[in-house]
Amino acid sequence: MNAAPAPQTSIASNAQAQAAAMFGSASSSAPSAAAPVLHEMQPAGAPEASAPPLSTTQPPPAGPATLRTIRLSANDPPLTVVLDLSGPVQFEKHLENNSSGSIATVVLKDVTPDAGLQTHLVFDKSIFKDCDVSSSSSTTTITLNMAPVDHFAVIPLEQPPRLLMTFTPLAAGEKTSFAR
Repeated sequence: MNAAPAPQTSIASNAQAQAAAMFGSASSSAPSAAAPVLHEMQPAGAPEASAPPLSTTQPPPAGPATLRTIRLSANDPPLTVVLDLSGPVQFEKHLENNSSGSIATVVLKDVTPDAGLQTHLVFDKSIFKDCDVSSSSSTTTITLNMAPVDHFAVIPLEQPPRLLMTFTPLAAGEKTSFAR
């Protein structure tokens, strides 16, 4: 059986030699200055340019906004209600379970409903029965009546501004509990 010849140099010494060749340091086995990292490298002859810093701004502050539409998501079956808005908003949410199902309430602060928005919407699709919209001088309240759900989340999105109300139905045979 033929044995492989023993290596003449070690992997470490090969790496040091390669580094010396790359950085032009013939007298030293390692570069004398820190190597540029990928985002600092410039093509030869390219003008010095720096990338703009990442944005550290906060999302736009919530302010007076309009509730434009209320719609079910396009998923089949839909488990999300979408509130289309004219700007970012602050909100409170509440879930109440009772013997006939669940009632999810979202109170939008400093929001008025669009003049063309209906105050009662009937969905009768998936877990959703209907929706009521009411408003006062400083808030708009959305109340959804539906089959029993375990919990829901309200997720604010930007561009365009909207809130996603996503629901988790109760598993078959599970009983509703008190408000969460």
